[in-house]
Amino acid sequence: MSAGAWRRSALGRGVDVLRRATPRLQRLYAQLPASAGLAPDATAAAHEERLLRYYRHLADHVPALPLQPTFSLVVTDEAPDPDLLAETLASLRLQVYPRWQACVPEGVATPPGIPVTRHAGDPRGHTTGDYVIHLDPGDRLYPSALAELVRAIDLEERLTGTAPAALYTDERTIGPGGEMSGDPVFKPGWSPRLQRSGDYVGALAVYHRDLLTGAVPGDAAD
Repeated sequence: MSAGAWRRSALGRGVDVLRRATPRLQRLYAQLPASAGLAPDATAAAHEERLLRYYRHLADHVPALPLQPTFSLVVTDEAPDPDLLAETLASLRLQVYPRWQACVPEGVATPPGIPVTRHAGDPRGHTTGDYVIHLDPGDRLYPSALAELVRAIDLEERLTGTAPAALYTDERTIGPGGEMSGDPVFKPGWSPRLQRSGDYVGALAVYHRDLLTGAVPGDAAD
């Protein structure tokens, strides 16, 4: 990808958005290079370049996958804090994978440039994505989050012949100043027994839209 094409790409625009993001979001993403897997004495520039190579790889690789699902990201809080909602939506604008829409309550103001639909308490009739994710105001996604979900969905479909009905991810808690708080939460594989003993699926749960209508992906129609 040429330098000019990079600047015009969704990912290139996302990097520009990152630089103009809210202060707390800026502080959050400023710390992302620490998780890039380089040696502790590596420079900040080396960390940033490692991340950008990773995002470029996703931007080039994911659109070539046979499955290209869409995501509806639903904010269910009917009166969200405007600043927290802005941070959540700003993190969506940074996504490497572009096939998503935000679904927010009617009457809630949103920043320009964010593709949104509106719901009046029950978003099921307003979510057109293949997969649905519920977000609380203040939840933020890494720029790679949706792209990595697409890779997981594609891999499951290739291995089993059926796209997954639900997915969940690891997560981190962000402090009030945008700093990383505590250790990452690395979650085990799916266990119904473990889930009954305590909800370990956590914040970012991803459900196929058919689950909201009672049909599981891959089921034959009656």
